[in-house]
Amino acid sequence: MTDEPQKEDKEEIPPVGFDELGLIEALVDSTREMGFTHATSIQANSIPPAIEGRDILGAARTGSGKTAAFTLPILQQIVEKGVAGEPNQPFALVLSPTRELALQIEETFVELSSNLEYVYFQSLVGGMPYEPQIAGLNEGPQVVIATPGRLLDHAEKKTVDLSTVKMLVLDEADEMLDMGFQDQVRDIMQYVPRDSQMVLVSATLPSSVLEVCDQFMHDPVRILVKADELT
Repeated sequence: MTDEPQKEDKEEIPPVGFDELGLIEALVDSTREMGFTHATSIQANSIPPAIEGRDILGAARTGSGKTAAFTLPILQQIVEKGVAGEPNQPFALVLSPTRELALQIEETFVELSSNLEYVYFQSLVGGMPYEPQIAGLNEGPQVVIATPGRLLDHAEKKTVDLSTVKMLVLDEADEMLDMGFQDQVRDIMQYVPRDSQMVLVSATLPSSVLEVCDQFMHDPVRILVKADELT
C-alpha cells in the first residue's frame, strides 16, 4: 500500500477591491457597473504604480484583465492632471496589433469613463476611411488607440502630433512583434517623447519584447502572472 500524495495547503489571499487601488470614486463606480467584483492579479499589482507614473512591464495570459489594468490608470491621470483634449495632440497612446483588438480597447475606455465628463477617444486603424479619423482627431481626444501602420500614416501626414504623448501602452506586445511590426513600433517611438510613461503588456516575454523593454522603458515595475500565481 502506497501513501497517497498529500495536498499542499495554500493560504487564501483575499480579493482586492478596486476601491483599494487608489482609484477615484467615479472609476470605482464604473468597474462596479461593468460587473467587476474585484481586481485580478495583473490589475491589483499594476494599477497603483501606473497611477504614480511608473513604467510597467506586465505579463499575463489572455483574459486576465490586462486592458483594464492600463485603461484605468490612463483615465485616472487624465482626471488628476486636468488634461483637456487638444486637436491632434493626444495625452495617451495605445498601440494594438489588430483592428479588432483596438476597437475592443476603445469600447473599454468608453465603458470605464461612463462617469467622467469631457474625456474622448479616437481609434486609428487600417481598413477604415481616413476622413472620419481625421475629423475625430480634430475634436481633441485625450486618448488615441491605434494599429501601428495606420498610426504611422497619420504621423507622417502630420494629422496627429505624438510629441504630446505622456503615456504610451504597447498592448499584446508579443503578438504585435510576431506579426512583423518591429520596425513600425521603433519608428513610432521616434515620434514619442523618451520621458513618456510606458506600459507594456504581453501574454509572453520573448526576447523581442525584452529588447523593446530594455531600449525604451525606465526602471519598470515587472509583474509576471502565470495562471493564478504572481511573481
